Amino acid sequence: MNWLSNLFGKNAASAEPWSFPRRIEGLADTLAMTVFEHEIARIRRSLPCWTFVSDGLLAHGQKEMMLTVARTRGEHPDDIAREVARFLVDVYRLAGQGRRVDEGGLTIFRGPGPAGADGIAYIRPEPMAGVEAPLSVLAAIPLMGAEAQVARDFGVTRVLARLARHYRYYPCPPWWERGRSAVAALPGDDTSVLTQMEHVRVVGVTARMEAGQVRLRVHPAARGELHRTLTRAPRNAALALLTDPDVEADGLLVWTPGLEGREAATPAASRGERLGFAFVSFAVGVEQVGGRIVEDGVVLMFTAPAWEAFTAALAAGTALTLSPTAGNIGLELHWIPDRYVSPVDGRGYNSEGGWRRYYPPSPVSAEQPRVADRIVLLTSSHDLAGRVAPELLAGYVSAIEREFVRTCGTGPGRVEIFVRIELRPEEPARVVGRGDLDETRIAALIGRVAAPAVVGGSVAFECRLTTPPEPN
Repeated sequence: MNWLSNLFGKNAASAEPWSFPRRIEGLADTLAMTVFEHEIARIRRSLPCWTFVSDGLLAHGQKEMMLTVARTRGEHPDDIAREVARFLVDVYRLAGQGRRVDEGGLTIFRGPGPAGADGIAYIRPEPMAGVEAPLSVLAAIPLMGAEAQVARDFGVTRVLARLARHYRYYPCPPWWERGRSAVAALPGDDTSVLTQMEHVRVVGVTARMEAGQVRLRVHPAARGELHRTLTRAPRNAALALLTDPDVEADGLLVWTPGLEGREAATPAASRGERLGFAFVSFAVGVEQVGGRIVEDGVVLMFTAPAWEAFTAALAAGTALTLSPTAGNIGLELHWIPDRYVSPVDGRGYNSEGGWRRYYPPSPVSAEQPRVADRIVLLTSSHDLAGRVAPELLAGYVSAIEREFVRTCGTGPGRVEIFVRIELRPEEPARVVGRGDLDETRIAALIGRVAAPAVVGGSVAFECRLTTPPEPN
């Protein structure tokens, strides 16, 4: 590709130093990419990286791509930029043919991939300091050696969990160490129980263990395909569903062939209360209802009546709880909410990927409940990361709590308000509210609290304030 030589120069050793961020135009038609130089914080030391972000894939209906590469001190980005550019051009051309990828998807290269990669897994990106990326973007995770085959045969989630454990970075290390070994492919992978049963993936289905129960979470858009897949499955053989990573989990089960006991990849300070599965297997027509953890997944058993109730709930889009008749692991069917209706004014907010619940890193005291609850971020986590520091926003909410208690906490009765706050650069907070105070008093209360400065766009959220607060 001579055009690459024209874009990047012919000799990396003699190339001039780059300034960052660096935008590179003309990869293909209107396709471009921007290169960011930054560092990723880790427990022991930060990791210097480059992140390459595409611009132009959306023209073909394909989400943009970001690929993060670990760099060495003094290394020039010219060579790896060429490799990434070739990959993005291939994605662009395939998308133009209608061959697109999305979260949880996988690409396996027939020949050598970028810098020796054998495949690419696509996941939901986590915000990274120093990197600007569009809202509609996928993180590309290069896979080495047999990792690509493991992801194809047993699901991307199994590979991501092993990478998270190896690098001690949850939910998955976003950076790529070029030339690394295939740490997520292990001897004995061919002994997995998944080799003994049919297994499929339905986009938008996740599973985790929570409070001793299997919580199967389904996006409404996946309802039809999941129902068809399960109702057509043969009754005399188990079927495994390869699940996507659960964004609300606080860990992922990890399977190592031949190792007794269970392992999990978790973030720092995780209590392991919501461990995600890589697969769910369904055994239908047995004599008991219950579940059993196997490898990094779970086998669910259904009597004929329980299976009919489960598939009926899938068809109707309703929640369901099945109590176990054997063991102590039951099943809860939950639907991922894709719409939020504001209690302030009834306005509806849609989220294509579903609304995500965040959990406190430490247990909430029942003796000291929060005055503010039901906090809903109306700005995406991606945009939020570049507009205000999380600790400043948390401090702002705490200050609002204190002012609410100072204003309303000395009266004899309970006071409850719902409020929506929008922060814009160099403007006073915009406040809409309703409840036991009129909107003027709500706006005045919020106005007495100094708001954090935001940059690059607005930050909006809603919450409920009550005094005395309701017990947890």
